[in-house]
Amino acid sequence: MLIASRVGGGLNSFYGKIESTAMILAQVIIRAYDRAARLQQAMVTRGADFSDVRAGSEAVASVDAKVAEASNSPADRHYDCLTPSTIPGSAPVLECQDLSFANKRGGAREIDSLSLSVARGEVVVLCGPNGCGKSTFLKLVAGVLTPLSGEVRLLGMPLDRARRNEAFRHVGLLFQDPNDQVFCTHVHEGIAYGPRNLGLEHSEVDSLVTAAMALAEIAHLGERSVHQLSFGEMKRIGLAGLIAMRQPLMLLDEPSSYLDPAAARQLLHVIKRLNEEYGYTFIVVTHDMELAAELATRVVIMQSGRIIADGEPRHVLTNQSLLASARLEPPTLTKVFAVLSKASSGTSSDIPLTIAEAKVLLQRREARPFNEPD
Repeated sequence: MLIASRVGGGLNSFYGKIESTAMILAQVIIRAYDRAARLQQAMVTRGADFSDVRAGSEAVASVDAKVAEASNSPADRHYDCLTPSTIPGSAPVLECQDLSFANKRGGAREIDSLSLSVARGEVVVLCGPNGCGKSTFLKLVAGVLTPLSGEVRLLGMPLDRARRNEAFRHVGLLFQDPNDQVFCTHVHEGIAYGPRNLGLEHSEVDSLVTAAMALAEIAHLGERSVHQLSFGEMKRIGLAGLIAMRQPLMLLDEPSSYLDPAAARQLLHVIKRLNEEYGYTFIVVTHDMELAAELATRVVIMQSGRIIADGEPRHVLTNQSLLASARLEPPTLTKVFAVLSKASSGTSSDIPLTIAEAKVLLQRREARPFNEPD
């Protein structure tokens, strides 16, 4: 801020220096308050209790008993597997019905009558323009915010007032800025924070933390101070903190933002392993359409707090008019092949979403002349 003030000419006079210094101090105070509020939200999503008495009921106690029983079963004691803790049954991992939210009573709705169901094992990529309510929606699902109206159900259980403080047992939230999520001084301590709030024994916590760090490929950072980490390392530490809690539903807010290509690929690899090998369900908010094409089993487009499209990735990501209406771009390869497909009277099946699909398509085209009869 001091540099910005200098290049803007704010330090050229005595009174300018006083005014600029006052403005900088005001921003420091405001930003510190905002950061503290976001850190509190992150702590709540990992089991911190800031209420005088944790809300509860006999129904909640019954659900918690089922979760504890599932978590302590022999099949789940292999922490190197890190299978997510869940409640047996066929209910979707998430159901939202007519969900609405506004920051101020009587103000414009950030989420407006939104309904969405997510099955276990899906990777739902949620896209939309800035300010359409994507991050707000994640916080409603995580129990951080209270909806104005409508209902959220996790694993078939309503996320009502009694259960909101227990949402961290079933859903994890990875914030866009890891500085809002990493609140302990050392890596091991930060990853262990959530499992400790689950009431696990010390040895169990250590096993989970070790396995989560190995899976997130950060075992070498265990004793490092969080202030010595890169942005990409902090992202993976935040994700490891969720893995160690074995929450069946993970909400990732712009996981690839601010990452260099190598760090983004590394994070993508971890997410795919968690889904394909261990069965975690994901809702991923992103503007990175290349990431959406690589990850998604389903793509949802939001605009002005509502869902305007919901379908399989090829159907949504090749619909250029739909994406343009939501101020989004299709993946780069998709745009290129869409032009080529029009020029050659091709079909949508000739439009790849990923490099792997493009490679197969080009190989097939190269082989076609040799396979044609004379």
